[in-house]
Amino acid sequence: MLVANGTQAQAALWSFAPVFGLWVDHDSNRYLEPEGTPSYGTAVTLDMPVQYATERLTLNLHPQVWLERFSNHVFANANDLVLSALANWTATERSTISLNGLFSDQNLLTTELANTGAVVPGTRRRDSQGVLAWTYAQTERLSLSLQASYEHAVYSSDSAEPSTVPLQSYRYTSYSASEQLQYSDRLAGYVTLSGSEFLQEAISAPAHTYGAVVGCKLQISERSNLSADVGGSRTKLESLVSNGLLYDLTFSRATSTGTFSVSASRNVSPAGLGELTDQEALKVGLQRNLKERLSLDAGVSANRYSGVFTVPGFIADIRGLDRTYAQATAGLAYRTTETFSVVLRGFYNWQNSKTVGRADGWAVRIESVWTPHPLNVSR
Repeated sequence: MLVANGTQAQAALWSFAPVFGLWVDHDSNRYLEPEGTPSYGTAVTLDMPVQYATERLTLNLHPQVWLERFSNHVFANANDLVLSALANWTATERSTISLNGLFSDQNLLTTELANTGAVVPGTRRRDSQGVLAWTYAQTERLSLSLQASYEHAVYSSDSAEPSTVPLQSYRYTSYSASEQLQYSDRLAGYVTLSGSEFLQEAISAPAHTYGAVVGCKLQISERSNLSADVGGSRTKLESLVSNGLLYDLTFSRATSTGTFSVSASRNVSPAGLGELTDQEALKVGLQRNLKERLSLDAGVSANRYSGVFTVPGFIADIRGLDRTYAQATAGLAYRTTETFSVVLRGFYNWQNSKTVGRADGWAVRIESVWTPHPLNVSR
């Protein structure tokens, strides 16, 4: 891509926008166990996005680092890393190509609690992901999008104690094709066909999932947007077959003082324990500027995970797979200067599963964030 875009090198723009963070918290049940152990924690974070842009090419490199330490020896100290990269290239007047890659090495307290509610002490997850997408404008109103993605998740344990939840490394490959018709300036409809292959470490045969959805995107007003799709999926693993419902509904509204969004979805994909699962999610988010330097953000999310196949004693009949996880969070941010902010944030986490049982916990965190002015360099 850089060679193809060499003629635009003189108009290139480099941009650096680092963010430094420090937080201290108290958590009543960091691992969401029925009888949790309270602890204090602190972390130093570094977020360093770098962008290179020309008229036809944009490259983004985004490293993130977390250094976490805890007061109780039960909770192992953790050093986490996420490195993502994105390239967008306008190949012709009608087509664009994007390539997205990610590598991460994180402990499950960082990755799974926020996403799936599954926490396994002393366990790390290493992810390698890649997404290639091509979009072609066939006419002024009709466009075609093709996408292929790959993910390889590897779980490893730092603890000599056996885990109560079996974690299986896996490979996940998916493909999709979407045709979109722009009916008007505010309304568009689309049809998406998808297919995927899921290969779990302990199983020799892969599981295949095929899906189709029909949806629309509607700009209700200048500040409100709605997108919705519905369809079905069919998953097959050797002689096992499972049919399911797919849907995704998202509403968002922006005002002069903040934003509001709500979404509900159901899909089939790997989640947390290295298993293929049915996932149902409901999320509500709110952000509001209270004063010139004071803002409020709040969110509620609920997730339900269940096995795709229901054959007792076979593959997906893992007791820890069926679980419900919910989180509520609220934060007040005060911007002391143009580059420095202080945030007071509270969390409430709740989980119910067949292996762990019902557990909940709360946490209070004080965050400080320093965001220096971005540095732009053109040549």
